[in-house]
Amino acid sequence: MRLTINRPLLQPLVLLFLMLSLPLGIFLAALTPLGQIPDEPPHVMKADSLLHGELIGHRETQIRPDGRRILREGVIGDSALLDVIISQIRVNDLTPSHMSGAALEESRRVRFGGRHAFYEIGTIASYFPIFYIPAAVAIGICKLCGFGAYAAFMAARLINLVLTLCMGAAALSLATRGRALLFATLLLPTTLSLAASVNQDGLLIGAAVLAVAFASRLRLDQPPAASPSYWAVAILVACISLAKPPYLPLVILLFLPLKLSRRSPLPAWFGIRLGTVALILACTIGWTWLNVHYAAAPVIRAPEEAGPLWPGNRPAIFDRTDMGAQLSVLLARPWLFISLPIHSMFMNRDVFTQLLGVLGWLNLVLPTTLMTLWVVALGASCLAGTLAGASNTDGSQPQETLALLAAVFITILLIYISQYLSFTPVGYDWISGPQGRYLVPLIPLVALALPRFGPRDAGQPGILLIPTAVAGLAGLYLIPVAIVTFFYHGQ
Repeated sequence: MRLTINRPLLQPLVLLFLMLSLPLGIFLAALTPLGQIPDEPPHVMKADSLLHGELIGHRETQIRPDGRRILREGVIGDSALLDVIISQIRVNDLTPSHMSGAALEESRRVRFGGRHAFYEIGTIASYFPIFYIPAAVAIGICKLCGFGAYAAFMAARLINLVLTLCMGAAALSLATRGRALLFATLLLPTTLSLAASVNQDGLLIGAAVLAVAFASRLRLDQPPAASPSYWAVAILVACISLAKPPYLPLVILLFLPLKLSRRSPLPAWFGIRLGTVALILACTIGWTWLNVHYAAAPVIRAPEEAGPLWPGNRPAIFDRTDMGAQLSVLLARPWLFISLPIHSMFMNRDVFTQLLGVLGWLNLVLPTTLMTLWVVALGASCLAGTLAGASNTDGSQPQETLALLAAVFITILLIYISQYLSFTPVGYDWISGPQGRYLVPLIPLVALALPRFGPRDAGQPGILLIPTAVAGLAGLYLIPVAIVTFFYHGQ
């Protein structure tokens, strides 16, 4: 039942990871202006709402200046947490103004005054609360101790950073394969930027990496009841799926090692794994149902004619997103469930750049030199995984590779389809909304999916970790320079 670390390379790798990630993470948390991480303002309000007992968001009707009554999806939160953002930089300004010392000092003077109100935060209001608990605890402690809103915001960022790095360090210690790509995933500028924020995606990436590390330890000859790694994977995958249902295909990790053939019957404990997956699926569907019926509200848009894929009568004017109408578009041409996400991904190739590191509100593009180093680092990490060897306790490599890559592909489709249903204008022939950070939690699955061609029980070549270490070292200089130049010295 005890988890052990078998390879001497792991401890130096953990130390190297912490040496590269901790200083940069602290810098990002301290010097990135509050609210200048994607969706951070609504995320901090979601965390604060837990302190008021609001586990799930709710709808409220608001009257627009033109007299229309519209539904808004949001939470009850403390206005001080938004005041510290507004006093620094306009949140939705894609070309932020110079960040002055006076603005920073003004932010630090904002105090909690018990000003609670309803704030519209969109679909974030309906996210499962598990990954917001650390930030909520930090904010709550700061309130009890009499600290201001700025200190509470920073405490929430730092606790998320520490927990993400702890999960990363544990993953590198426990993983038995795919460590090079896990190492690279954890050091990506996108990962560290999200980890050093109140956005839940940093913790979600850390949970995905840790789940893959535990999954790499599962054995063919060990039933789930005797495997703490199995239950760790189940808990982590459940948290991820509840937080963001499109990641539900990660349940494939619960079936590893995968080795099926006509001659070998299914193990007696295979039913336990099916039951675990069914429970995760039921919980995810149940939480989604609650959101749709009690919290979800459409995105209001300017009235416009439905897009070219609309199968109904015209004119068809929509002034908001309409999940039912979008579903009718897809059901009229079922192949769109696959072709539309693929077309949209290749039409907007910025998602791949964003995956490597486009910070701020997707308006701070890191230097090309750093981007190139990370492309080389990811390639070297994949090569390291393929040069490793399988062990006697592994499943069938071709079966595992196909199953894991299929899970990655299906997850990408679900991410894009979810954005089409909830965010894209009705009938459009492209999908708006997906961002590169949504793909980062899938990189760890690729680490397990890589076919291994090395001698049996051979480890990954340590030399192939060097490109990732070099990219991480370069980031220690280039990322702070980019942050300071962009936010504090103008553009």
